[in-house]
Amino acid sequence: MLLKLENETLARVNAEAAHEIPEFGVWQAQTPRGSAVRIANDINLAAEEFDPAGLELIVLDFPKYKDGRAYTQARTLRERYGFTGDIRASGDVLRDQVLFMARCGFTSFELADGVLARSGGVEGFEKSLKDFDLFYQPAVKGTALWRLRGLSGASLTERDADRRVVAAG
Repeated sequence: MLLKLENETLARVNAEAAHEIPEFGVWQAQTPRGSAVRIANDINLAAEEFDPAGLELIVLDFPKYKDGRAYTQARTLRERYGFTGDIRASGDVLRDQVLFMARCGFTSFELADGVLARSGGVEGFEKSLKDFDLFYQPAVKGTALWRLRGLSGASLTERDADRRVVAAG
C-alpha cells in the first residue's frame, strides 16, 4: 500500500514497489541512470558522490521503526542536494512517524500489509499529520517553536499569521 502526500492530504496511489527499484550501488553503475533509486539507511549521502539530477523518486529504507537514519538522509536530500522529487519511506513505517517523516521531507509512504487497516485507514494517517503544530526542532517543513519566541507579547492573530508564514517558508 502506498500513500502519497500532497497539500497536507494523503491519498492511496498505485506505484512501483520499492523492491522493484534498483539499489544505490546498482543505480550508480547504470548508464544511463534510471529515474528512481532505493537507498539503504546505512549509506552516508554526505560522504558519497551523489547527484540526484534526473531522479524523480528516492526510496529510503526503515528496516525497523526504531532506526531513524533515513530521517537524516531525507533532510540531507532536501537541504544539501536540493532534491525536489518524491522521497518515499519504505519498510517499517508506522502512523506515529508520518508527521515527523513529512517534516524531514518525505512525500510518500509505502506501508506493509495490514498497517493501514490497523491504523484507522487513510483518515488515521491524515489525522496524525495534525497531531502537533509547534516543534522545538527546525526541519525541512513545519514551525520551530523558537521562531515564535519574539512574539510572546503579540496577539493571537499575529502569532497565527507568523505560524503560517514560517510553515509556508
